[in-house]
Amino acid sequence: MDWQTKGEEKLENLPRFEKFEDDDHFDSYWGQKMPYARMMRWFESQEGVHVDSVFHKFCNLKWLLPIYRTKEQFRRRIELDTFWHDGEICIHDDYALRWGSKVPYRVVKNQNTKTIYVHPTTRIVCVFRPKKGKSYRSQWQAERDAKIRILGDYFQVVKIDGIWYFVKAEPSALGVDRKAPNEPLLEKNTVWQNENPEHPFVKIVLKQQLNHKELKKYGLIND
Repeated sequence: MDWQTKGEEKLENLPRFEKFEDDDHFDSYWGQKMPYARMMRWFESQEGVHVDSVFHKFCNLKWLLPIYRTKEQFRRRIELDTFWHDGEICIHDDYALRWGSKVPYRVVKNQNTKTIYVHPTTRIVCVFRPKKGKSYRSQWQAERDAKIRILGDYFQVVKIDGIWYFVKAEPSALGVDRKAPNEPLLEKNTVWQNENPEHPFVKIVLKQQLNHKELKKYGLIND
């Protein structure tokens, strides 16, 4: 069965109420009574199966409410829009551009989290599991520490062209970007960040190079 051509109206014939047989948690973010963890375990168990067959089984899951047995929900759980680029399997990602990325795709092997996707050639469901080791959070923190240290609300030391500076900002109606107190002050925001009314616009009020004693105090060196 081709998941792309299966009619949505056929889902109306499926039972509307089902008894859940385990105590899997329900994720209210995705909708009332959606067993998100159980659903993702099920998708992972379909590794090695053709995507059309997986969609057919998905539409007939007895423990999943019919309102979630849709093509839309299916697409949200498996990365279907995959393609080859420079010998690597990639995932189309139009949202990446909105978040500041220069390319509208992600390379599967560079994913930091488990990713369920469809092989672009065989259309078989695959699961990418990143190697265990240094956590994404630890890696992100190390990369951030190499160029910025948060000293307080809107007060940071920032590395610019190999030189460390004190940078301080304050909320202002005339600011360019909205910033939370611990966000990098000199990094340009995305459009989405500036649409968040919870954070104020800020302006830079101090940018001063650290002297020798200050570098020693914070354990920093200039390049």
